[in-house]
Amino acid sequence: MTRILNGKALLATALLAALGSASAADKATILSEGGAAQYWRPVAETIAMPAYPGIVADKSEDVCVGVGYMLNTDGSTSEFAVLNAWGSKTDKKVKPTDPHFLPFAQNALAAVQRWKFSSTSGVESKVKPIYTAATFAFTTTPGSDAATLRGHCTIADLPDFIAKAQAEAYRRRGNLNKNTMDRNRTQNAPEIPLKPFP
Repeated sequence: MTRILNGKALLATALLAALGSASAADKATILSEGGAAQYWRPVAETIAMPAYPGIVADKSEDVCVGVGYMLNTDGSTSEFAVLNAWGSKTDKKVKPTDPHFLPFAQNALAAVQRWKFSSTSGVESKVKPIYTAATFAFTTTPGSDAATLRGHCTIADLPDFIAKAQAEAYRRRGNLNKNTMDRNRTQNAPEIPLKPFP
């Protein structure tokens, strides 16, 4: 399932859905980018880096995109979500889900969807699902430093990032429930029976 999310609330909801989709016995472990290397190694022929999108008119902007994904017990990837995005010519207030980043996000997600991994222990069935991230740099600037560019989007502590997103989702869900109850209370006010005069 691929998600290009619209706002932090949808991101939190998607992360809850992705992490809740693993069965209780196979609950996913959340590891920051690079943390899965102790359990999984990439299958070289499946690992391709996304290209700068051809449909982008101004190819002079440097962009990075951070993608979250589930690394399943069979070495495949799923539950994709755009977690972060940055552009050198983009206003800092623009969200990662802004249409401006869509071509970059689509290329990043398409690359991660093709990735395959093999267990470092050689026994895939014993490895629990892992939710992790990958950060991609898109540049046409000669001599630009991809590591510095990726640094704008890398999430240093993915477990903390997800915990905050989940807390925000629970908070918003609580507010939605309260708003629904308040609306129902005013729209469906209980009828007070009137007593007839004697």
